[in-house]
Amino acid sequence: MAFLDLGTIDEFKFKPNTIMKHAMNTAKTTALIVLLFLVGLTANAQGTETRTPGDFTKIESGGSWDVYVEIGNRDEVRIESENIDLDKIITEVDNGKLKLKLEKGNYKNVRLKFYVTMREIEGLGSSGSGSITVEDNIETDKLALGVSGSGLIKLKNVHARTVSAGISGSGDILIEGGTARDVHVGQSGSGAFEAIDLEAESVDVGKSGSGKTYITALENLKVGASGSGNVYYRGDPRMQVATSGSAKVVKQ
Repeated sequence: MAFLDLGTIDEFKFKPNTIMKHAMNTAKTTALIVLLFLVGLTANAQGTETRTPGDFTKIESGGSWDVYVEIGNRDEVRIESENIDLDKIITEVDNGKLKLKLEKGNYKNVRLKFYVTMREIEGLGSSGSGSITVEDNIETDKLALGVSGSGLIKLKNVHARTVSAGISGSGDILIEGGTARDVHVGQSGSGAFEAIDLEAESVDVGKSGSGKTYITALENLKVGASGSGNVYYRGDPRMQVATSGSAKVVKQ
């Protein structure tokens, strides 16, 4: 049988100072580990990332964030997130359409921006309360624009054969200028279509609700309106107008 060496007994005696020092060191180490973990979570939840999900000519944005678009020699997306995990942000291309959205979940006070570069713009859609802004001139054959909810699409100058715009809810579409052969506008709700400096040969407007419409029609203007939303126009076009409610067609 082996016996405990009496010379080692002192190592097992109760030593308050040693135990306290060990406890303090353990607490500091634990606190440091927790801090590093939290910092890791914060770093993971924010940041900047550039993605190239594929070729696209259209954007569909579904949320409360802002999207800034420029025309360039590539198709890519740069994400700037202040409080959303980059892994939760979806940027996928489906049939030439870039979809910007978040994974399913409960998100509050989202602070997120997208900077999109694309070679050609054929369609822009916003659902929710976010915005899409294009400062570059858009030159394309057909341009489709859609807003549902309280979102905003804001464009500088558009030069297209056909522009089609649909608004549902309180969202707005603003076009500062340009030219088009045909413009088609469909509105329901209180959202406005403002494109008084977009010179179009023919304009067709169908609307219900209180949303206002501002357009220029050089040759033909066709309006079907119900509700209280007025249509304001420039030009001397041939007119076809059918209204119900208090809606009016007013020359600017």
